[in-house]
Amino acid sequence: MNDTTNLFLDILVIAAGLYLVYSAILMRLRGEIQGSLISRNIDLKNAPDKQGYIRVMFWPNLLAGVMLALCGITTSVLPRLGVVLPEQINTWVFLVALVVIMAYGILSMNAQNKYLR
Repeated sequence: MNDTTNLFLDILVIAAGLYLVYSAILMRLRGEIQGSLISRNIDLKNAPDKQGYIRVMFWPNLLAGVMLALCGITTSVLPRLGVVLPEQINTWVFLVALVVIMAYGILSMNAQNKYLR
C-alpha cells in the first residue's frame, strides 16, 4: 500500500477509537447507547436491560477505543514527527488493532444477546 492509503486507514482507526471512547462516555454519563454500535435488529426502546449492557460494555468500549486510537497514532503520527519505527513494530501494531476489533466484536455481541434481546 502506498503512504496515502496507509494514512487514510490510520485516520479511520483513530476516528473509530475516538468514537468508541465518546460512546463509552455517553453510556456512563447519560445512560445512552449509540445505535451505531449495536445490531440493527435490536430495538433499544424495548430492550430488557439497557443498564446491564452499559455496565458490562463501558470498559470494553473505553479500552478498545483508547487502544485503537493509540494504534493509529503509533503508525501515522509518530513517523510524521520523526520517530522512525521498525517495520516489525508496524506489523505488530496492526495485529494488536485487529485483535482488539475482533475481541470487542465478540464481547459486544455476547452483551447484546444477554442484555438487549
